[in-house]
Amino acid sequence: MFLRPIRLRQGCLLSLKRYENTSAKEVDFKTDDSNEETLSEFGPNIPEAEEAMERAEKYRNYIESKRNVSRFSRITAHNKYKNTFPTYSDPEADFLKSDNYFRKLYAKFGKESGIDVGLAWPSRDQLQQIINEEKEYDLTLEQKINALIERKSEQLSSYEKLVKDTDDTLKKMPATIDSFYQRIVKRDKLDKEKEAKKQDVLDQAREFYGYEVDLRDPRIQEMIKKFQEERKVIEKAKKKEEEKKRAQAMQLQQKLKQADKILSQASDEKNN
Repeated sequence: MFLRPIRLRQGCLLSLKRYENTSAKEVDFKTDDSNEETLSEFGPNIPEAEEAMERAEKYRNYIESKRNVSRFSRITAHNKYKNTFPTYSDPEADFLKSDNYFRKLYAKFGKESGIDVGLAWPSRDQLQQIINEEKEYDLTLEQKINALIERKSEQLSSYEKLVKDTDDTLKKMPATIDSFYQRIVKRDKLDKEKEAKKQDVLDQAREFYGYEVDLRDPRIQEMIKKFQEERKVIEKAKKKEEEKKRAQAMQLQQKLKQADKILSQASDEKNN
């Protein structure tokens, strides 16, 4: 189906080329018999070439009709004026002659369309209708300006807050870094103390049993529990001792304050 038009077109072009290459002497009908042989060779190809060109033109029109997927009828004004400027006297174009259509034409063809540029601006009635619609359904100009100012002020305040928070965070950065490293040192210290306690328990268990032990052994777990209870008792006693010493120190401090108060009163009475 698709090869046939191509072959026809090739035959058409070949025939035209051969016909154009013939000189005026070869196509002169007043020449001798040799020229008649030449005419008999090239002459019959001319009608075939024209027929092939007509068939090719019909095929191109057929392809263009298939490419047109607008679904408009060929007799409608939309299809008629699809690529050309409409004639205003044509009755088929009456329903196209609206303000919006004229504006589109002026935007496409410019001054050549002959359309008044004033059509781009709405009429008085249309302008009044737009104003009434804006009054009823839309915000006023003052309200829009106030809303814009409020939105801009909120954006500015949020930006200033972000800048302030960033500056404060950067100022606190050295202290934050020091605190981070202190936490790391403290964690390492706790890990070392925990490992030392674990090793202490293992050493005591090895000394008690006389051989290396495993922490997963139930006997070792019992021993660890016992050691923990003893350590709690010792720490509790130590805490009580520290509280006792702290209470004694506070009592001594109160006595010293009372003594200082008595001495100050005595010195005041002596001076009086």
